[in-house]
Amino acid sequence: MLDKLITLLEITAPHEHLVEQSQALFDTIMQEIGICYQVLLGTYVPANKIKIIKALRDHMDIGLREAKELVESCEHEDQVVLTTANKRKAESLFRELNNYGYSYITQNKD
Repeated sequence: MLDKLITLLEITAPHEHLVEQSQALFDTIMQEIGICYQVLLGTYVPANKIKIIKALRDHMDIGLREAKELVESCEHEDQVVLTTANKRKAESLFRELNNYGYSYITQNKD
């Protein structure tokens, strides 16, 4: 099944309008079968708060208020900031967040 999904993504790659739809379908199926990556944000230097908010907004489709609330929720305990089946997206956000504070990534398989 995964091979068919990967083939679908490869076929649609030259057609930009289909890539986003195919990736969304792939992410949904991967999450339904229990394979996903979670990026967690932990302790961070308060001076980096704005940089972290910007990083979340750059990597996720969220507004300023949602990003700010998400970052503030991490002040006292580690919080999941992203759950996705897209490993590259998770790793990209993880690397950027690591520049500004403590973050880590986990892979779940049910």
